Amino acid sequence: MPLFKDRMITIPEAAEGLKQIAREKLGWLDDLMGDGREYIAGGSISLADVLLYCMLAFGNTVGQPFDENLANIKPWFDRMAARASASA
Repeated sequence: MPLFKDRMITIPEAAEGLKQIAREKLGWLDDLMGDGREYIAGGSISLADVLLYCMLAFGNTVGQPFDENLANIKPWFDRMAARASASA
């Protein structure tokens, strides 16, 4: 919250519910990716991959890490992090 409080409206009492929604949706995506997808939309990287990677990487830096037990999201995140563009 301190990072955002001077930039936008924050609603501290909504934080836990929003975190739960994010966890549930990540679990949903993890299940979808269980069909052998290398990336979110299939075999090619897309804007969806770039945006989700940025959000999850940011979450890690502000104390909101994703569940690394997600069997498909974790390897996907590692693939994304290994890309040269991820360190740019």
